[in-house]
Amino acid sequence: MKVILPPAKAALPPLPDNPPYQVARQTTVFATLVYKGDIEAAAASLKMKPATVLKNVQKLSVFFNQTLVEKRDNGFYVTPFGRALYEETRPQIEAIEKALSHGLAAGLASAAFQSLRKLVNDGD
Repeated sequence: MKVILPPAKAALPPLPDNPPYQVARQTTVFATLVYKGDIEAAAASLKMKPATVLKNVQKLSVFFNQTLVEKRDNGFYVTPFGRALYEETRPQIEAIEKALSHGLAAGLASAAFQSLRKLVNDGD
């Protein structure tokens, strides 16, 4: 299913406390769905079932109390809030992936994760 992106305009609100590893994982799953543009491609990339991808996105939606994606006849539509979340978290997720792919997980991934954690908790 194709993911349709609206223009990025929505701002992210401050967030309540939540176990950061869960939010980080769910955010990564959501970002992968948006990046791949297709539920099956995202699932394959993450080595998950499509239903697991959707469950993670749904949990993230509950955490933010915002709809991130809407199912449509021709695929998934990313809401303005979902688009803003994707744009704000993409650099941190890319830094984590880069660190892991280069075997530098101890230092760079930790720093990128802390940056993502701050972004999620502070809304900055």
